[in-house]
Amino acid sequence: MLGTIGVDLVVVGAESTDARMGAMAAMLAERLGVPQLSLASKVDIDGSAVCIHRQSEDGFYKVEGLLPAVIGVVEKINEPRYPSFKGIMAAKKKPVATMSLADAGIDPMLVGLANAATEVVGFAARPPRQQGFRGAYLRAGRLQRRRRPFQVVPQLLEEIGKRAGS
Repeated sequence: MLGTIGVDLVVVGAESTDARMGAMAAMLAERLGVPQLSLASKVDIDGSAVCIHRQSEDGFYKVEGLLPAVIGVVEKINEPRYPSFKGIMAAKKKPVATMSLADAGIDPMLVGLANAATEVVGFAARPPRQQGFRGAYLRAGRLQRRRRPFQVVPQLLEEIGKRAGS
């Protein structure tokens, strides 16, 4: 879709499921056939040129490129701005374009289950959590309410030993 509407600048975040590797920006730039500038902590645009500051161990690097481009930004790029209620309501009225695979120029044989790179072979519900140290301490304390802490410690150690052995 971005290729069909023609954009000058695409900004994506570095925080994603790609383990902060910046893969999304690189893949999108490759698909669009435009330059990619990654890990930007500051962005300056002057006409058709874009300059980013990339933080490193030695300080900052300046990386320059030409528009159109894809920029991958880090979390410290700005202070977050939250939308107003008026803005949220206005956004609800905006039209949303729906495209088919053909409209987006994507071969149907390259997407979906038939071409998935991964396969789910099974799943299971998570087993219930076992009672931890605090629970063993509380249970030992309840059994021995009127006893002093030093009298409860042997029972507590026995309970912990049972759990460690199982």
